[in-house]
Amino acid sequence: MMQPPVPIRLDMSGAVARVTLDRPGVLNAIDVALAQALDRALDSALAASARAIILRGAGRAFCAGGDVSRFDGGESFATVADRTMSTFHPVILKLSTVGVPTVAAVHGAVAGAGLGLMLACDFAIAAAGTRFTLAYPKIGATIDAGASWFLARALGTRRAKELAMLAGTFDADAALELGLVNRVVPDDALAAEVEAFADRLASGPTTAYATIKRLVDGAHDRDLAAQLDAEQAGFVGVAGSADFAEGLAAFAAKRSPTFSGK
Repeated sequence: MMQPPVPIRLDMSGAVARVTLDRPGVLNAIDVALAQALDRALDSALAASARAIILRGAGRAFCAGGDVSRFDGGESFATVADRTMSTFHPVILKLSTVGVPTVAAVHGAVAGAGLGLMLACDFAIAAAGTRFTLAYPKIGATIDAGASWFLARALGTRRAKELAMLAGTFDADAALELGLVNRVVPDDALAAEVEAFADRLASGPTTAYATIKRLVDGAHDRDLAAQLDAEQAGFVGVAGSADFAEGLAAFAAKRSPTFSGK
């Protein structure tokens, strides 16, 4: 019996892992199989000592959201939705909290859960022609994939509600202005820009990056005193790392540091 195609590709080069959503025929729409494969790919990247992860989509789009065709299988809509999100939401959490920097390279369509997937990454670089939308209300649905959490923190509640409820489409420049992406580049420059960005992250102090990530992501949940305590604990923890020792030695010698990620 012919095996179904694997919906995720993982490629490693140096310390950078490239995870590609690979269902181009349906604009990389998310189903249970893709979510499971993405979870395995992230684990494999970490097992291979990746120090930066690129997440991208094959074909004409990054990700068009959930695969609505899965609602035609005879089961109740609620059952299909629950099973898909029970598989996909842990992946969003893993991607958001993984201890290495993550970069979403987005192009074409970024819709629905695809937007949540992008926002779960630490950084996002968009091709100029990218179009974004939270299309859920157009089919009478609510948002998922962490979009309510990420957008409320990035935009405030009023702007988040506007994007989610009105479900308009906006372009890459608007996404940049809103702070949802870090950079917008010409379509044909996306791959090179993302590679250079990820290479820079992969050569940095990985342990310090992981601590910075936790501090920034947790800042909304702590008052200033607690945040200062968290910063102190984080700095003390990183001070015992090989990268901190290398950074100090390089500073004293007036040379560029060579970090090992340890």
